[in-house]
Amino acid sequence: MARTAQEKGLPATLIPLELSEPGKELKNDRRALIGFVMPTHGFTAPWSMIKFILRLPKGRHLPAFCLATQGQLKCGPVLIPGLSATATFLSAFLLYVKGFHVRGVESINMPSNWMSLHPAQKPHSIRTIVNRGQPRAEYFITRLLNGKINWLTASNLVEFIGGLILLPVACGYLLFGKTGMAKIYFANNACNGCGRCAEICAQKAIIMKNSLHPRPFWTYRCESCMRCMAFCPQTAIEVNQPWVIGLFFYIVMPLSTWLAIRVVNFAQLPYWWNIFIYGVVYLVTYLSSVAVSYLILFGLTQFKRLNAMLTHTTFSHYYRRYREPATQVNDLTRKQVFQAPRK
Repeated sequence: MARTAQEKGLPATLIPLELSEPGKELKNDRRALIGFVMPTHGFTAPWSMIKFILRLPKGRHLPAFCLATQGQLKCGPVLIPGLSATATFLSAFLLYVKGFHVRGVESINMPSNWMSLHPAQKPHSIRTIVNRGQPRAEYFITRLLNGKINWLTASNLVEFIGGLILLPVACGYLLFGKTGMAKIYFANNACNGCGRCAEICAQKAIIMKNSLHPRPFWTYRCESCMRCMAFCPQTAIEVNQPWVIGLFFYIVMPLSTWLAIRVVNFAQLPYWWNIFIYGVVYLVTYLSSVAVSYLILFGLTQFKRLNAMLTHTTFSHYYRRYREPATQVNDLTRKQVFQAPRK
């Protein structure tokens, strides 16, 4: 999209969220067009984008747009589209509240990179999906640059209906899923403690622990963006799915439910208050269980034999790793300026 603007004689700048300075960059120029581009997380916008928009200064009716990428899969000749659902609409609403003039939203399929769940797709499948998404991105930005709006489209209608249906899932992700998925990563024995994962993490969610043999430790700030897995020089980062399944079904759910019921029965409050208390107790128990279990997991990975056992019992060890074609880590960690051609 930046190159499309450049070809039309307009300068464009790509600014990673963590490097942005909205107070300096958002100037009172209504000729500018400000884009908020994000991946879809749990059928909604990532926490990092939500928090970023909420912290923005007032928009003063500055033109803006929202675009979400959504994970698509290719199974043989069949393309299974992703669904951004509420990602763009939630972001657009928050921008509207902040005083921006949102001129359109769009969702574009990109290869799913969710290596917590599945391996990366084969190169030809990735190329097919990327090549199909590129003209859609160019068409979208061209419409906006020509002064048009992009709201009433078939794809946006599908996303809106899907967002309403999947709203409980999105809320569950923001409350529970995001925090739980932040605590499923560990480094296998191939890790040499270089610290690259912590260095390039957009959320600064990785801490290098253990002074003698540094190992990455993931905090709750993790957004599961998969950047660390994609760019680790040693291919050392794993996701322990069996640990998560065992923890959730055999510890978190039974313990949280038991405690919540005991507290509700003891309190004997009106119905709606009981629901609120049940939710609070469940959330606190869930977060506590996840935190304790991750400390145990991190401790076990410090021992080579236990680390090897955990590594070989997780699916991610056998997955192909995904990295978007032609993208280098430097493209994600610096501002890129696309100058308009001189006339």
